[in-house]
Amino acid sequence: MTPDERFDDLWTDFLEGELDAGGLDELQQLLASDPALARRAADLYGEHRLLGLAHQSDDRFVPDTVDRALREREGFVESVVRRAAPRAPRFPRVLGYVAVAAAAFLLSLGLQLLPSTPPAGPVATLVRSDGARWDRHGVLPEGRRLLQGRLRLLEGSAALLFDSGAVMLLTGPTDLDLESRGRALLRSGKVTVEASEAYGFTVGTPKGDAVDLGTEFAVAVESGGATEVHVLQGEVAWERPSEKARVLQTGQAVRFESTLEGRRVPLTGKGFKELLQSIRPEPREKALVVHEGFDYPAGTIEPVQASGGVGFKGPWRVRTAEEAGRDPDPSTAMVIQPGGLSRGGSLQFPAARTFRIRPLAEPLDLGRDDVTYVSFLLRQEPVTRGEQSFFRLTFRSSQDFMSHVVGFGMPPQRRPAIYRNR
Repeated sequence: MTPDERFDDLWTDFLEGELDAGGLDELQQLLASDPALARRAADLYGEHRLLGLAHQSDDRFVPDTVDRALREREGFVESVVRRAAPRAPRFPRVLGYVAVAAAAFLLSLGLQLLPSTPPAGPVATLVRSDGARWDRHGVLPEGRRLLQGRLRLLEGSAALLFDSGAVMLLTGPTDLDLESRGRALLRSGKVTVEASEAYGFTVGTPKGDAVDLGTEFAVAVESGGATEVHVLQGEVAWERPSEKARVLQTGQAVRFESTLEGRRVPLTGKGFKELLQSIRPEPREKALVVHEGFDYPAGTIEPVQASGGVGFKGPWRVRTAEEAGRDPDPSTAMVIQPGGLSRGGSLQFPAARTFRIRPLAEPLDLGRDDVTYVSFLLRQEPVTRGEQSFFRLTFRSSQDFMSHVVGFGMPPQRRPAIYRNR
């Protein structure tokens, strides 16, 4: 087994909560010995934050290392110092000491893994656009990953989802530098930001920095450099070099020109949700590509009998002996329950590792930038103490069953997760 293949196994076990102490040590050694794997782990974990699915409270080695040390060096040291500073305790004091010690260790390891001049990588995703035309790029498809660097929206509007979790709405013309997952420099134009999942997200301007404190805010920069900051909800810290930060509250709007203090101006503009709704997504040829309602007779049926739904090529099936390897399915039957989760029925899985497969009529091209929406209804029955259950919906290559995997699931810790390998 190659190191990449071993990493895939360990990473999947980590997300599903099945990684024991020995496996965690092995994963740590893999990441410490191979910077490419560490960067890959950073990308994988970033996808969880990208969709707002990773709300961990006490995950140890991997999240802190790959999501912090490999992400933004400019704010990492300050954040460690802030966390170590005295404040109202939220956990027992001994846990605070452990967290500070772990942060210091991870900082040391993370900086060792970082190259001196890391190559520019993607920091955000274009998730929605309406009549958008971009300088040098023309028309960008929804789903396009955006690299660090200059981004000019000539006309139209667009929504960017930063890997830190912040959502930024742009209205053309806007000239922007994507500096990192947690920071953008607005040269001119107007942006509106919702950063409730990205505390500390920063919009730089010629006059200073607008730093999110868990809020919605708008920033506008005129061609001459004059800057306005409008706080739509929450708080924003206005920061300038060598000056004390100024906190702006909900409903406040300040214009910064020649004076350092700025002057109050009326709060104007639409709210974030209203603006987002006004950005129409690109039209789709088909609103619904695939649907399975499990509208079959109640009871036990064989997979070959389950051929309903829309957008499939053939009925359901079990894995072949080659696909299953040494982990065969405990049974081949499918148990259908009427009602419950949908207007049709639902598929009941037994309390064992069970897999069911069905090919799509129109395969997804995993090598192309695009946006595909996936949803499913899941009811997880109570389990006895000591038992663990998980569910995963996976898209695999029709040519190579063991690679090109993208999956969505519910691990035992009941935090939705995303899975991806090569």
